[in-house]
Amino acid sequence: MGQLEPLISQALGRSPYDDVVPGDPDAPADPQSNNPQMYDERGRPVNEETRRINRDIIRSHNEVMQVIGVAEPDTGAAETQAQALANAHGSYENSVGNNLDMLGGVLGTSIAWGVSGVRQRVLLYDLYSQVPFHELFRLHRQYQSWPSYLYAGLPSFIVGTALLPSQLSRAIDSILGSILPASLGDMQFPYLPSSIVKYIRIHLEVFSLMQRVGIISPTAFLPGLAFFWPGSTSSPFYIPSLPSPLTYETVLQWSLPFACGAAPFVGYFFYGIAMSRVSSFFTRNIEQRLPQPRTQSWRVPLRELPPPPPSVVAGGLAEEQPRNAGDIARDESISRAHEGQPAAGGPPAGPVRRQSTASARGDEFSSDDEGGDIISATLISFDVEASEANDTHHGAAAWSAELRPNMSENRAAVAQEPRYRVNALTTLPSRMAADFLGAVATRIVTAPLASVIWTGIANCYLARGDGLAFDALAVFGFTLSALPRWSWQRTRNLLGIELMYFTLRFGAWGLTTSLAKRYFMSDEEWEKKHGFTSEFLED
Repeated sequence: MGQLEPLISQALGRSPYDDVVPGDPDAPADPQSNNPQMYDERGRPVNEETRRINRDIIRSHNEVMQVIGVAEPDTGAAETQAQALANAHGSYENSVGNNLDMLGGVLGTSIAWGVSGVRQRVLLYDLYSQVPFHELFRLHRQYQSWPSYLYAGLPSFIVGTALLPSQLSRAIDSILGSILPASLGDMQFPYLPSSIVKYIRIHLEVFSLMQRVGIISPTAFLPGLAFFWPGSTSSPFYIPSLPSPLTYETVLQWSLPFACGAAPFVGYFFYGIAMSRVSSFFTRNIEQRLPQPRTQSWRVPLRELPPPPPSVVAGGLAEEQPRNAGDIARDESISRAHEGQPAAGGPPAGPVRRQSTASARGDEFSSDDEGGDIISATLISFDVEASEANDTHHGAAAWSAELRPNMSENRAAVAQEPRYRVNALTTLPSRMAADFLGAVATRIVTAPLASVIWTGIANCYLARGDGLAFDALAVFGFTLSALPRWSWQRTRNLLGIELMYFTLRFGAWGLTTSLAKRYFMSDEEWEKKHGFTSEFLED
């Protein structure tokens, strides 16, 4: 019964434990007694001992209702405090997860930048595909220093990344917000059309590529305006001069070199789209197969409870044996009671639930600062139905009640199952692993296509200074020698570079995952850090 066994028994109304106090209750209280009469500030008689006893009786009554499973505890302020603490915990983990995600992105981009220069040269130059892998970097060191290698194309890459829609809009908003007065802070400023931004970004990417492979001087900061003008001497988009007599024959002859000059640039545009889609495909499928919390909310709700097992009659047989009409009718009424529906032919069901088991008499004995001591609870409803008309043993006015089935055992079993929190911190390892594994798979799959596209752009850019020098070009501006020169040594060098890239990305993943584990806090650690304990929240 608990520590308050006498009071609990007294609350149930079946206790002869109370001692008989001799004396006259109407006699004036003795000031020297152990229980003198007391008065409040308005002169009304009060008795703290009586208040305490009544509060204990009400509390014991509610405790009994909870023990037998009729009432459910109403947490009230404790639940609100726990929810606020959980929300703060979720915000903290989202903030830390986003910061670590940004750190992982910076590390991944830096690793890709350091490895991609040699990879591009392996895909373009025969010399880099003829030496063993262990001598590859020594060969590259003979032609270019490492500071120059890391700086080549970096300004163009940074500007091109800043022109992405999200970064560009945030940068413009921050710059204009710091320059313009506060009264104009809510104005919507027109941005560059997306087609123009894509056109500029493609030229910057091509310029960075040519700097990295040594076609353009690596010391150049950014391309000039002539680089963005198609047909100019600096543009990678080669346009031959128009024929002087504009006839069908001359225009047809002019269209072939025009298509050959434009094809590499257009091919690079579609190569970027293909890279994005292939990377998204690999990343999405890998992430779906990695272990991770699958829930979609911070506090995971309980799953749907399984249906109650079939009841067993005497003899251990299931209740699926042939039964008479009376049993079937009674089972239908019970199933309606379980579903919360009124029984057939009976009065409509009343309110589903009724509130607190705390007696109204408790208000008389509680003060403002002690009102929270009374435990309020919610009672389980009873579905009451009229008995059958042919049931004459109890009379026509007899009633029967069915208590809802107790699913506490099923709930306890479900509550013991793992429950996960889904936020930026808990999903960081799987997201970063899927990102770098998808990047490795994409780089390997698209390597032959990249070799063809980059070779076509390089040949077209080098040939545009000699006029119509298309002897090195083939259909659509791609060189036929790109695929025949593909050798096993080039494949081994490429796989070695990708293995190096994988190893470095795996190290970055391990670092960010270790930091995520370092800053992760369980519920108990978070409550302890903020001065709360589970016992406090339960009280």
